[in-house]
Amino acid sequence: MPRSCPLVAVVNDEVAFVRVLNALLHDHGYDTLLLQVGEVAYESLKQERPDLIILDISSAQSDLSWLVLDLLALDPITQTIPLIICTVPDAAYEKRAAQIQALGHVVIEKPFTIDVLATLIRERLQPMQHL
Repeated sequence: MPRSCPLVAVVNDEVAFVRVLNALLHDHGYDTLLLQVGEVAYESLKQERPDLIILDISSAQSDLSWLVLDLLALDPITQTIPLIICTVPDAAYEKRAAQIQALGHVVIEKPFTIDVLATLIRERLQPMQHL
């Protein structure tokens, strides 16, 4: 059954950021799926098949975040879902930058403003434009 509005998954362990983003997305007519980083996130993303995923790669959970990204990229069910990756441009990211670009994912480097993220969300969800 088709959705009445786009579903945006937010995979992030920072509660304050998730609350702000959840409110912003709801205010602009999107449904949200809020998940913490880890294998449970991947299983939920596979089951729900959101229209867009915003994945945080934090230094505290970077191994789990990269695992989620790898699982999404390898699975035919999830590999075509547009992805916005939020990260600090560290050595781990630099090692994977070419792979991320080849997969067509968008990267937003921390720190960033919510307006920049909102623009990226709108661009990735075209033609389902609400923001």
